[in-house]
Amino acid sequence: MKVNIGLNKNKSMGKITLLVVPFLYFFILLLISYFVGKTGYAKIKSQRKDVISAKKTENILVEKEAELKTIKEISNYIKPVSIALPDKNPALILISQIKYLSNLNDLNLEDFKIGSMAGDEANSKLNLSFSLSGSYLNVFSFLTGTKTLLPILTLQKAEFGFQEDMASAEIILNSFWAPYPEKLPPVTEPILKLTDDNINTLGRVSVFTPPVFSTLNPSGPIQRANPFF
Repeated sequence: MKVNIGLNKNKSMGKITLLVVPFLYFFILLLISYFVGKTGYAKIKSQRKDVISAKKTENILVEKEAELKTIKEISNYIKPVSIALPDKNPALILISQIKYLSNLNDLNLEDFKIGSMAGDEANSKLNLSFSLSGSYLNVFSFLTGTKTLLPILTLQKAEFGFQEDMASAEIILNSFWAPYPEKLPPVTEPILKLTDDNINTLGRVSVFTPPVFSTLNPSGPIQRANPFF
Protein backbone atom coordinates (compact mmCIF):
# COMPACT_ATOMS: atom_id res chain seq x y z
CA MET A 1 0.00 0.00 0.00
CA LYS A 2 1.44 3.43 -1.06
CA VAL A 3 1.29 6.37 1.43
CA ASN A 4 1.11 10.00 0.09
CA ILE A 5 2.97 12.30 2.51
CA GLY A 6 2.25 15.54 0.58
CA LEU A 7 5.54 16.08 -1.16
CA ASN A 8 4.04 18.66 -3.50
CA LYS A 9 2.68 20.60 -0.55
CA ASN A 10 6.04 20.55 1.24
CA LYS A 11 7.77 21.76 -1.89
CA SER A 12 5.37 24.73 -2.07
CA MET A 13 5.99 25.63 1.59
CA GLY A 14 9.72 25.50 1.02
CA LYS A 15 9.48 27.92 -1.89
CA ILE A 16 7.37 30.33 0.20
CA THR A 17 9.89 30.13 3.04
CA LEU A 18 12.73 30.88 0.66
CA LEU A 19 10.89 33.98 -0.50
CA VAL A 20 9.76 35.24 2.95
CA VAL A 21 13.10 34.94 4.75
CA PRO A 22 15.00 37.43 2.50
CA PHE A 23 12.14 39.89 2.74
CA LEU A 24 12.16 39.51 6.55
CA TYR A 25 15.90 40.15 6.67
CA PHE A 26 15.49 43.14 4.39
CA PHE A 27 12.72 44.57 6.60
CA ILE A 28 14.83 44.15 9.74
CA LEU A 29 17.81 45.75 8.00
CA LEU A 30 15.60 48.62 6.84
CA LEU A 31 14.22 49.10 10.36
CA ILE A 32 17.71 49.13 11.88
CA SER A 33 18.93 51.55 9.22
CA TYR A 34 16.02 53.88 9.99
CA PHE A 35 16.78 54.06 13.72
CA VAL A 36 20.53 54.33 13.17
CA GLY A 37 20.01 57.07 10.60
CA LYS A 38 17.60 58.94 12.88
CA THR A 39 20.00 58.77 15.83
CA GLY A 40 22.96 59.75 13.65
CA TYR A 41 21.07 62.70 12.18
CA ALA A 42 20.15 63.91 15.67
CA LYS A 43 23.81 63.67 16.72
CA ILE A 44 24.97 65.54 13.62
CA LYS A 45 22.33 68.21 14.19
CA SER A 46 23.40 68.58 17.85
CA GLN A 47 27.07 68.79 16.88
CA ARG A 48 26.32 71.38 14.22
CA LYS A 49 24.39 73.43 16.77
CA ASP A 50 27.33 73.23 19.20
CA VAL A 51 29.74 74.32 16.47
CA ILE A 52 27.55 77.33 15.59
CA SER A 53 27.28 78.28 19.29
CA ALA A 54 31.04 77.92 19.79
CA LYS A 55 31.70 80.06 16.71
CA LYS A 56 29.31 82.71 17.98
CA THR A 57 31.01 82.73 21.39
CA GLU A 58 34.41 82.98 19.72
CA ASN A 59 33.27 85.99 17.68
CA ILE A 60 31.93 87.69 20.82
CA LEU A 61 35.19 87.11 22.71
CA VAL A 62 37.23 88.41 19.76
CA GLU A 63 35.00 91.50 19.63
CA LYS A 64 35.42 92.05 23.38
CA GLU A 65 39.17 91.71 23.15
CA ALA A 66 39.32 94.22 20.30
CA GLU A 67 37.05 96.65 22.16
CA LEU A 68 39.10 96.44 25.35
CA LYS A 69 42.30 97.10 23.42
CA THR A 70 40.83 100.27 21.90
CA ILE A 71 39.50 101.71 25.18
CA LYS A 72 42.39 101.15 27.57
CA GLU A 73 41.92 104.72 28.80
CA ILE A 74 38.66 103.59 30.46
CA SER A 75 40.76 102.06 33.24
CA ASN A 76 41.75 105.61 34.25
CA TYR A 77 38.09 106.37 34.99
CA ILE A 78 37.44 103.41 37.30
CA LYS A 79 38.61 105.06 40.53
CA PRO A 80 36.86 108.45 40.12
CA VAL A 81 33.62 106.81 38.98
CA SER A 82 33.67 104.39 41.94
CA ILE A 83 34.00 107.41 44.24
CA ALA A 84 31.39 109.46 42.36
CA LEU A 85 28.74 106.79 43.07
CA PRO A 86 30.12 104.63 45.90
CA ASP A 87 28.76 101.27 46.90
CA LYS A 88 28.34 102.23 50.57
CA ASN A 89 26.99 105.13 52.59
CA PRO A 90 29.41 108.04 51.88
CA ALA A 91 28.36 110.19 54.86
CA LEU A 92 31.82 110.34 56.49
CA ILE A 93 33.52 111.10 53.17
CA LEU A 94 31.03 113.90 52.42
CA ILE A 95 31.49 115.47 55.85
CA SER A 96 35.22 115.63 55.14
CA GLN A 97 34.64 117.05 51.66
CA ILE A 98 32.25 119.77 52.85
CA LYS A 99 34.56 120.79 55.68
CA TYR A 100 37.45 120.94 53.22
CA LEU A 101 35.47 123.15 50.84
CA SER A 102 34.24 125.46 53.61
CA ASN A 103 37.79 125.90 54.94
CA LEU A 104 39.03 126.56 51.43
CA ASN A 105 36.52 129.40 51.11
CA ASP A 106 37.05 130.71 54.66
CA LEU A 107 33.47 130.04 55.75
CA ASN A 108 31.98 129.19 59.11
CA LEU A 109 30.25 125.80 59.02
CA GLU A 110 27.60 125.14 61.66
CA ASP A 111 24.60 122.91 62.45
CA PHE A 112 25.79 120.01 60.35
CA LYS A 113 23.16 117.27 60.19
CA ILE A 114 22.76 114.04 58.28
CA GLY A 115 19.18 113.53 57.24
CA SER A 116 17.14 110.41 56.71
CA MET A 117 18.18 107.96 54.05
CA ALA A 118 15.69 106.66 51.53
CA GLY A 119 15.99 104.30 48.62
CA ASP A 120 15.61 100.77 47.39
CA GLU A 121 17.89 97.92 46.46
CA ALA A 122 19.09 99.82 43.37
CA ASN A 123 20.07 103.14 44.95
CA SER A 124 19.89 105.14 48.17
CA LYS A 125 19.86 108.84 48.97
CA LEU A 126 21.51 110.83 51.75
CA ASN A 127 20.51 114.32 52.92
CA LEU A 128 23.11 116.74 54.33
CA SER A 129 22.00 120.00 55.92
CA PHE A 130 24.17 122.73 57.41
CA SER A 131 24.58 126.50 57.81
CA LEU A 132 27.27 128.69 56.24
CA SER A 133 28.31 132.24 57.00
CA GLY A 134 30.98 134.46 55.50
CA SER A 135 31.57 136.61 52.47
CA TYR A 136 28.75 136.21 49.98
CA LEU A 137 31.30 135.70 47.20
CA ASN A 138 32.80 132.84 49.18
CA VAL A 139 29.35 131.37 49.82
CA PHE A 140 28.62 131.30 46.08
CA SER A 141 32.11 129.92 45.46
CA PHE A 142 31.32 127.13 47.93
CA LEU A 143 28.07 126.28 46.15
CA THR A 144 29.85 126.27 42.81
CA GLY A 145 32.52 123.99 44.24
CA THR A 146 29.96 121.39 45.36
CA LYS A 147 29.23 120.69 41.67
CA THR A 148 32.66 119.12 41.25
CA LEU A 149 33.04 117.28 44.55
CA LEU A 150 33.19 113.51 44.77
CA PRO A 151 30.95 111.75 45.73
CA ILE A 152 28.49 113.62 43.51
CA LEU A 153 26.24 116.13 45.25
CA THR A 154 23.02 117.76 44.13
CA LEU A 155 21.59 120.94 45.63
CA GLN A 156 18.13 120.43 47.11
CA LYS A 157 17.66 123.71 48.99
CA ALA A 158 19.50 127.00 49.56
CA GLU A 159 18.13 129.92 51.62
CA PHE A 160 20.23 133.10 51.85
CA GLY A 161 20.42 136.08 54.14
CA PHE A 162 22.56 139.14 53.32
CA GLN A 163 24.01 141.96 55.39
CA GLU A 164 26.34 144.30 53.53
CA ASP A 165 29.05 142.08 51.99
CA MET A 166 28.37 139.17 54.39
CA ALA A 167 25.97 136.32 53.78
CA SER A 168 24.49 133.37 55.57
CA ALA A 169 22.95 130.32 53.95
CA GLU A 170 20.93 127.28 54.93
CA ILE A 171 21.98 124.46 52.60
CA ILE A 172 20.59 120.98 51.96
CA LEU A 173 22.56 118.68 49.66
CA ASN A 174 21.76 115.21 48.40
CA SER A 175 24.15 112.42 47.60
CA PHE A 176 23.61 108.88 46.39
CA TRP A 177 25.14 105.44 46.51
CA ALA A 178 24.33 102.05 45.04
CA PRO A 179 25.69 98.55 45.66
CA TYR A 180 27.84 97.00 42.98
CA PRO A 181 26.29 94.16 40.96
CA GLU A 182 26.68 90.84 42.72
CA LYS A 183 26.70 88.87 39.47
CA LEU A 184 28.61 89.72 36.34
CA PRO A 185 27.04 88.99 32.96
CA PRO A 186 28.23 85.80 31.23
CA VAL A 187 31.32 86.20 29.06
CA THR A 188 29.30 84.83 26.15
CA GLU A 189 27.04 87.89 26.09
CA PRO A 190 27.92 90.66 23.61
CA ILE A 191 29.80 93.61 25.07
CA LEU A 192 27.88 96.80 25.74
CA LYS A 193 29.91 99.45 23.98
CA LEU A 194 30.24 102.90 25.52
CA THR A 195 28.83 105.74 23.47
CA ASP A 196 30.61 109.03 22.89
CA ASP A 197 28.33 110.63 25.50
CA ASN A 198 29.36 107.96 28.02
CA ILE A 199 33.04 108.64 27.35
CA ASN A 200 32.51 112.40 27.71
CA THR A 201 30.67 111.88 31.02
CA LEU A 202 33.49 109.71 32.35
CA GLY A 203 36.00 112.35 31.28
CA ARG A 204 34.13 115.10 33.12
CA VAL A 205 33.78 113.05 36.30
CA SER A 206 37.47 112.13 36.27
CA VAL A 207 38.49 115.77 36.87
CA PHE A 208 36.17 116.26 39.87
CA THR A 209 37.73 116.83 43.28
CA PRO A 210 38.20 113.49 45.03
CA PRO A 211 38.44 113.11 48.81
CA VAL A 212 41.92 113.12 50.28
CA PHE A 213 42.63 110.01 52.29
CA SER A 214 45.60 110.10 54.62
CA THR A 215 47.58 106.92 55.06
CA LEU A 216 49.59 106.01 58.13
CA ASN A 217 52.70 103.96 57.69
CA PRO A 218 52.95 101.13 60.22
CA SER A 219 55.66 101.71 62.78
CA GLY A 220 58.21 99.01 63.30
CA PRO A 221 58.63 97.02 66.52
CA ILE A 222 60.23 99.03 69.31
CA GLN A 223 62.50 97.35 71.84
CA ARG A 224 61.76 98.31 75.41
CA ALA A 225 64.69 98.99 77.70
CA ASN A 226 62.62 97.80 80.65
CA PRO A 227 60.19 94.95 79.88
CA PHE A 228 58.06 95.88 82.93
CA PHE A 229 57.07 99.29 81.54
